[in-house]
Amino acid sequence: MYFNYIYSLKMIENRKFLWLYLFLIYIFLVFGFLSGEDPIKGAKQDFLSHRQAGLAFSNDFLKTFLNYNDIGMRHSPVLYILRSFFIENENLFRFLFLNLSLISVFFFFKSLLLKNINNNLAIFFSSLILILPTFRAYSYWPDPHLAGFLFFMISLYFFLKFEYSNEIISKKNYAYLNTIFLAISAYFSPNYGLMVIYYLFTYFYTFKELKYFIKILLINILLALPFFYYLIILDVNFIFGEAEFNIGDNIYSLNNISNKIILILSLFLFYQLPMVLSLNHKKILYKIIEYKY
Repeated sequence: MYFNYIYSLKMIENRKFLWLYLFLIYIFLVFGFLSGEDPIKGAKQDFLSHRQAGLAFSNDFLKTFLNYNDIGMRHSPVLYILRSFFIENENLFRFLFLNLSLISVFFFFKSLLLKNINNNLAIFFSSLILILPTFRAYSYWPDPHLAGFLFFMISLYFFLKFEYSNEIISKKNYAYLNTIFLAISAYFSPNYGLMVIYYLFTYFYTFKELKYFIKILLINILLALPFFYYLIILDVNFIFGEAEFNIGDNIYSLNNISNKIILILSLFLFYQLPMVLSLNHKKILYKIIEYKY
């Protein structure tokens, strides 16, 4: 009984320390907001220059919505539509966005728990997101990519729930939730929509039911119809349009391919560094080759 009492005291102390740690992290985050922090030295400039989009939606929603590509932006208009409601008080919009972005950290934490990571470690690792320069910058100065990331983390959580569930009905429900939140993510930032290819392949491979695959495929198509209608039928082609920051003639053109080669190769190198620097790199390489899922 004595040992149980000591153990419970330690648990209370740990929880107090944990709450204090989270509180200090949040205070650190709010301090950065109040001081106008911009760790990547570009998020604030982007936010201020994109004010024209929110202002245009505020002044004449329909005209701006139907001629959005004339503004010269490659981002989805969804975040700027929401921003238009706070055009008179954008600091409130920024603060609300900052707090909503914390939801992505919560779902990252929940995802780590699904991977059987210790609760305290999961809290610690998920809270590290809050000190990442890109996350801090775009949570202070709202950006469509971070808005999309929020819903992408929720969709990823439901995908993990799908993978770890043993019941067919539960798996199907989680697949539907994953699909819905991925679609919301893609409406904020279209690049996240590419994950649907992997998800659909996994669902087809798991269930091996043509009927179910057609059903979830139709749900994806229905959710994507407004986007394609806007992009193709209404011809509001903001993705391939000219932007105010014109890097080459077009970011998707061959004029900008050198940047992509450098960036993509550097990413490969970064994630291969542990193997490159390891003395047993051959052994690691053989393990990778022999690995079976």
